Amino acid sequence: MSSSELPPFEHTATFKYTEPPNAQWNYGDGVDTTTAGRAWAEGEKEGWKHIDAATASPMYVPRF
Repeated sequence: MSSSELPPFEHTATFKYTEPPNAQWNYGDGVDTTTAGRAWAEGEKEGWKHIDAATASPMYVPRF
């Protein structure tokens, strides 16, 4: 199935084949090559929040 036959990418909880969210992105490109990536990388300037899952309250630990 070629990407031209796929519907546009959507953020949903269900799985389905779609076009990539950023078709111009290639392996090896940095995270800051997209708008969303640059926004995410801004968090580094403020410092990352670290959670010790062994001692943190379960309400503060993300469930993946």
